[in-house]
Amino acid sequence: MKNIIKDSQLIENYKQTLGGVFSFSELATLFADPHKTSLYRRISELEDEGVLQRFIKGFYVAPNFDIEILNQKICPQSYISFTTVLSENSIIGMKPGNQIDAVKLGKTRIHKSSQWTLRQFGVAEHLIFGFESLNGVNKAAPEKALLDTFYFHQHGVAFPFDVNSEINWKRIDAEIVQIYLQEYKNPKFVAFMNRLMSVNL
Repeated sequence: MKNIIKDSQLIENYKQTLGGVFSFSELATLFADPHKTSLYRRISELEDEGVLQRFIKGFYVAPNFDIEILNQKICPQSYISFTTVLSENSIIGMKPGNQIDAVKLGKTRIHKSSQWTLRQFGVAEHLIFGFESLNGVNKAAPEKALLDTFYFHQHGVAFPFDVNSEINWKRIDAEIVQIYLQEYKNPKFVAFMNRLMSVNL
């Protein structure tokens, strides 16, 4: 009982700083417990009390955690794109809801909890560009989010909005799109985007 009160307070003290997201190594440092068995027991007690919830192996979240920070901790080299970025820049009207989509190097990974879905779509190394870090979270530029969306839409990925009718093309910078398209090695995709821009921009 003594540990659960102390540990709960530690989580509360660091929740805001860490966005409510705690890796196993961060919890080990926080609790200063050298014994793995004891550490797992303390984490389990926090889960029973609803102070923490295991999202995937090695990552735990507190209530009202920041899903964008969780994405960054799970895959530090990824960047958030698609619906989130398009919505934040008023390129589409809808909000992303309880789903975050990101781009990463390598294989696609999908992580789910009872409330959240985190999709990390894998690409080749030459397509990891066009993003910046904002408050520790990597986010695509609006034009890269647009290209990511159409690129994966052509590969059969579904999005919670109609890519053919719900995009506000007036908020897209055609010159930036053209610069980014130079990095794509798929001539069919480049031609497809050029046709779209000639009609909409």
